[in-house]
Amino acid sequence: NSRTRLFPGAENYPSRTESLDVAISQIARSTGFSLAQVGQAWKLLGTRAEAVLSKSTDRESLPGTNVPVALARHAIEHEWAAKLADLIERRLMLLYHQRLSRACVGRLADLLVEGGKLLADEARNSVSDEVARLAARFGKRVD
Repeated sequence: NSRTRLFPGAENYPSRTESLDVAISQIARSTGFSLAQVGQAWKLLGTRAEAVLSKSTDRESLPGTNVPVALARHAIEHEWAAKLADLIERRLMLLYHQRLSRACVGRLADLLVEGGKLLADEARNSVSDEVARLAARFGKRVD
């Protein structure tokens, strides 16, 4: 029965806003990521954010966002993300980012290439296809 089972990342979740702010600040100090980056990671991973961020030495964010590249790499390596649509719509929730850019989608494609999920010569077409798909399916404009 999953009725009483916690969602991943809900273990020891702070019950007060002040406690959440302290937790995010502590993670930022211990990992070297900015408060904004940790805040984005927290929204996606909850209490698992520190474990994921602490494994990365790369402090880069995806272009035009505060989403650490480390989260995209984690999704590709550990959460079976193998397509741009999966990263954008489900793993990183970038579908809801106000100003999702082609540069961001392109960086995600590069990460999929690095992870062996996308062939380098298919990356450019994948970006164009995904931008068109986001517009057609969701009305999402990608700058």
